Amino acid sequence: MPNFRYKVRDRSGKAIQGKIGAKNTESLIEYFKNMGYTPVKITEERAAIFFKAFQRKLTKITLKDLNMMTRQLATFEGAGLPILTSLKALEEQTENWRFKEIISEIKKSVEGGSELSDAMERFPDVFSVLYVSMVRAGEAAGRLHEILMRLAELGERDADTRSQIQSAMRYPVIVIVVISGVFLGITTFILPKFAALFEKFGTELPLPTRVMLAINKIFHNYWYILIMLGVGLVISFNFALRTKKGRAIWDGFILKSPIFGKVIQTAIMARFSRIMSTLLSSGLPVINALDITRDVLGNVVIAKALDDVKDNVKEGRGMSDPLALHKEFPPLVVHMVAAGEESGALDSLLEKIAQHYDREVADVIKNLTTLIEPILIFVLGIMVLGLALAVFLPMWNMSRLFLK
Repeated sequence: MPNFRYKVRDRSGKAIQGKIGAKNTESLIEYFKNMGYTPVKITEERAAIFFKAFQRKLTKITLKDLNMMTRQLATFEGAGLPILTSLKALEEQTENWRFKEIISEIKKSVEGGSELSDAMERFPDVFSVLYVSMVRAGEAAGRLHEILMRLAELGERDADTRSQIQSAMRYPVIVIVVISGVFLGITTFILPKFAALFEKFGTELPLPTRVMLAINKIFHNYWYILIMLGVGLVISFNFALRTKKGRAIWDGFILKSPIFGKVIQTAIMARFSRIMSTLLSSGLPVINALDITRDVLGNVVIAKALDDVKDNVKEGRGMSDPLALHKEFPPLVVHMVAAGEESGALDSLLEKIAQHYDREVADVIKNLTTLIEPILIFVLGIMVLGLALAVFLPMWNMSRLFLK
């Protein structure tokens, strides 16, 4: 709880000042008024402000928090509750204190006459362009309950896909971490003893053992340089990703990478189809839907392709022909979009594409461990072979010395 320095006047006009802890400025003002005091000046202490800012950075609003809030808000809206009553209920039951503050700010804005979408737009790190645009479309069409339900379903699908990918990657990561720990342990504690023993006999160590000892020496004597190099590489990589060219190169590499490229492309196609279907069925024009979709897909290469599609739509042409010019969009998407434009049911056909790719993503992720296993076995084989040669060759040479 932050501390505040205050100056108030009592009923007789006498000034009183001091320090007190409170939840926020508004609750403190209300407290003093209930006590019969007139607030003159209330300031939060600097240390408290710094601590609160630091705490705010550490406290993240997860996709799970947002999905739960969206689902609950949709339920309240469907039950016919006023929006202020719904926001008050959400504020009271939200456990994440930072999200609670944001909901409180949204409630105050709505109380002041703002639309819900305008109030949410003030927090772009929580509510994306897609989220705000769909809420705004729902408000304009009087279909806020339906739109919130679609947003909840979209968010829950994203969360489910991320969870599946994390589960599939857990086993390979654990294996690599364990074998790396064994590798470091052997090169740090076991091989140096062989080296000391061989020095006594004046015998040269085998090449694999010398390589492992050299690696250990580098880690032991130059660890700070390795850390600086690692930090430098991370900073350089993040800096490159912030440039247009760097981000385009990386996103293109991700789409073409073996195993993971297929997963990511399929996931992007599923997300593209579902978002476009949701936006079009919500009443947004195609150009606006393309604008919003390109901003939330998170891939520069796909975004550039959608820019070309948008330019063609502006000129009165359809989406399917420009999509066919970009190999990032599979033929299934192109043909289904063409059929949707001809039949006037583009939103429903895009939804079918999304359902198809959702199933495909689930299948690919389910088999991700099987696809990674050959690479994992090869890497582990090289590491185990190197360790075996480094450990057993000195033992073999040592036995030959004793036999002589």
